Amino acid sequence: MKIKELLTSTKLAAFATAATLLLAPQSSRAQWTKEVSVPSALGAIMSPPVSVRRSVAFAVNHPTYQQVVVTTRNGAVTSTSIPATVSEKNKGPAVTDIADGPGGIWFTQFHLDKVGRASRSGNVVKYALPENSRPTGLTEGPKHDMFVVLQGSDSIARLKRGVVVAEYSVPTPDSGLVHIASGAGPSRDNLFFTEWRAGQIGILNAKTNTISEYALPAGLHTPTDITVDPKTGNAWFRVEGDAQIAMITPTGNITGFVISPEGYSASGIAVTRDGAVCAPVPEAHVIACMQRDGSPLADIRIPSDGCLSGVAAFKGPQHSRRPDIAVIENCAARVGLAPVPTP
Repeated sequence: MKIKELLTSTKLAAFATAATLLLAPQSSRAQWTKEVSVPSALGAIMSPPVSVRRSVAFAVNHPTYQQVVVTTRNGAVTSTSIPATVSEKNKGPAVTDIADGPGGIWFTQFHLDKVGRASRSGNVVKYALPENSRPTGLTEGPKHDMFVVLQGSDSIARLKRGVVVAEYSVPTPDSGLVHIASGAGPSRDNLFFTEWRAGQIGILNAKTNTISEYALPAGLHTPTDITVDPKTGNAWFRVEGDAQIAMITPTGNITGFVISPEGYSASGIAVTRDGAVCAPVPEAHVIACMQRDGSPLADIRIPSDGCLSGVAAFKGPQHSRRPDIAVIENCAARVGLAPVPTP
């Protein structure tokens, strides 16, 4: 079945609303290969995952502690505790986002106005940001610098070894900055970020130090999670409205797609180098997948209701070129792993 695209011309882009993808028959759905239990996540909230080589990393926010957790494909789990002073505990030390970066796993702490790094040997270092800057998302960008979204100051900070070396003001005030993703291929100098309150996608060019903003077409709103296609350099993001996901090119052309059945909302988004675009659909108990051109792929069936809340693509088994998908199952304190469906 080829998705039908209904084109609507806008000032910025062509917006295509894809026809609803019907759930694949049970026999054609991909299956879990493994579910990894994370004991420390019981009674906690797990952040969306990120790919770290052949492993997956995420944060655990428990009422009494925070951790950075890494799980391998074979089920091995390692945890690094994030220290917090009494003052930090009173403010709320929850981790809002994590990213792989130089020297380890980096994370943001919104209420503390801090970023931190957990090394692979288990050491944790924190770096203070400007007061009331309220960091949300972060990513590794050009020259291995970390780029951090500062929701409180409507800006993006560039960090070198934990020190702010540049800060870029976002033109739209109070835009609701959330997540950021580093470009690739043709867009390798770009950082794509979401403005959920303004209904816009911003693009920071780290080479020219300029920011461009692109309003979502009519029928789309509230962009949140964002990731970049490692081959094409286009960014994919989660939205609400007539579509559940959308794609933006480095020049600002936006296309929306319906990836989940019956208007269910997606919860996270991931893109593989092979061009599979996947998003968890909690209400349907599947990870819905399609090709980057909109052609459908088989859904990945979830064996139980695990409250899906984030997804990442990472390298599959050694000697295999087929990537895997990892999804967070918050209610079950598990990480589910499955091979990406093929056409």
